[in-house]
Amino acid sequence: MELNKVWGTNWIDQIAAGTCTISTPVTLNIYDKLKTYPELSNLLTLIEKFESVKLYLQNKCSTATLFAPNNAAFASLATEYGVTVDYLLNNMVTEAILKNHVLSKVLFSAAFKPGKFTLVSNINNKALNVYKMIDSYNTLYVSSSETENSKVLIGDVLGKNGVIHIINKVLQ
Repeated sequence: MELNKVWGTNWIDQIAAGTCTISTPVTLNIYDKLKTYPELSNLLTLIEKFESVKLYLQNKCSTATLFAPNNAAFASLATEYGVTVDYLLNNMVTEAILKNHVLSKVLFSAAFKPGKFTLVSNINNKALNVYKMIDSYNTLYVSSSETENSKVLIGDVLGKNGVIHIINKVLQ
């Protein structure tokens, strides 16, 4: 599968193609940008736990798309398993699960065509399906083999080395 021809290798290609515009200077990498969103504190706790993911999201030489589950996503998963969020974060969520949320290239919402399923690979080389609804909002969903229809609540949060899409489910 040759994704580079469809989306380009990084956000500069997408800006040049007119699919992305930047209205303010981007000064923070993905990891530091996450810190500006209080609703992502559980995700930050996990990233701190797994140094390799933290370094990847901080690296100015790497590009990434992060599907970032919000705190409500972790609370929902904890309820599903009958445990507390703290227990879930400290004992159940592995580095592999965290890496399910990271792609090695930058993909903005505009890269996905309405009404089409698009297969992408995360840094674990596991497939994720991305689907953009045909509606007035062009709602974006992402799913893994174990997690169905995680909705992108806030998309296209730009960092120096990539983009964040805040989602409502943990991709297992």
